[in-house]
Amino acid sequence: MSRSFIALSILACVAMGPGCGKLFDLTPYDASPPDDLRDLTATHMARIRSDLEGHQGPFTFALTSDPHYHYGDLTDIVAHMRNDASIRFVVVPGDLSDQGLIEEFTGFARVMEELSVPWLATIGNHDHLGNGPGIYETMFGPRDFVMDLPVHRFIFFDDTVWESDTPPDLAWLSNALAGAGDRVPIVIAHIPPYSDQLQGSLEYAMRDLMAGDTVPLFIHGHQHAFNDHEPYLDGVRYLCVPWPKKRAYVKVTLDGGEITIDQVML
Repeated sequence: MSRSFIALSILACVAMGPGCGKLFDLTPYDASPPDDLRDLTATHMARIRSDLEGHQGPFTFALTSDPHYHYGDLTDIVAHMRNDASIRFVVVPGDLSDQGLIEEFTGFARVMEELSVPWLATIGNHDHLGNGPGIYETMFGPRDFVMDLPVHRFIFFDDTVWESDTPPDLAWLSNALAGAGDRVPIVIAHIPPYSDQLQGSLEYAMRDLMAGDTVPLFIHGHQHAFNDHEPYLDGVRYLCVPWPKKRAYVKVTLDGGEITIDQVML
């Protein structure tokens, strides 16, 4: 928030007198999520681990990404997911908001909480705008985190460049991959390495960390349309998740190192 905006707001408040008490209660720059929408990553991760504890066979999770302000379409997608008993959890690879506003994060989370299964979300470049990073960290938790399941390690990574105040932590990503052990690592980030945000040394570094037999699947959003391809021909499959405006979402079934991907149209 600029100093000039703050100064004008104070002057307006003085001019309006005691009735101005609500001026700052309604500001879109508030960064305090409701108490029931805090630490969501830890809460939902615990549910996922409990559900899949000791599980060795195939399981399916669903993905939607980049809801921005298309929360009506997101509501329809969530309703469709609720009717699919095969889905064990849901992942959203970023851009939960459009301008990083608390109202956007809260509206998104309220829709997602209608799911009957747990869900997780990464931070996207739009979520870095304004107070977005602080809102994300309070509502969800750390921007980089891992979830270990019996056979797989899910690695959630913040790879935003232009809007972020810190560069992507490639050392953290390297350690997260190295720590997978016998688990199959699945990387989830908002932006694919071949995006214009990452082109150059960052692209090559991320690509090389995941190349070969290291990572079978990199999941991302950012480009708004479904795409399932192998751009570097290095053994890594890149999955782009469509945004809700496409009236579609994705289901991924993992069976050890075997991966099945299906786009679901509403």
